[in-house]
Amino acid sequence: MSLDFVKTAVLSAGASAERRVVSSACAMNKYKTKPVWQSYQLALENHQIIVKDGFDLEQSEDIISSLSRAVIVKPLSEGSRIGMNKVNNERLPARILKFDNKVLPESWINDSEYIAQRLNRQAL
Repeated sequence: MSLDFVKTAVLSAGASAERRVVSSACAMNKYKTKPVWQSYQLALENHQIIVKDGFDLEQSEDIISSLSRAVIVKPLSEGSRIGMNKVNNERLPARILKFDNKVLPESWINDSEYIAQRLNRQAL
């Protein structure tokens, strides 16, 4: 379960079953969660979308320097950690577009990450 999913699920707590399904589907696309977070005045990392078609890896140096010197690159439609890559250098690796046609590079944040899985309101 991704942190994106958890944040969106928390925002939809107490909502109808239909709204919870919609928020879950939204959270599976990391970029679609951004407007939800903004509407609640939550802080967002600097980010940019990369589309596989027509993208040249030579452009990656400009992208990384505009975000920060370290970025996390996430496939847009994967709802978990699948395909995530931390990039510390000046160029994105070719493998970043292996899992999705669109990826989301974001500024790297040095902090702890917590994953809490629940089933039927019970922690697993």
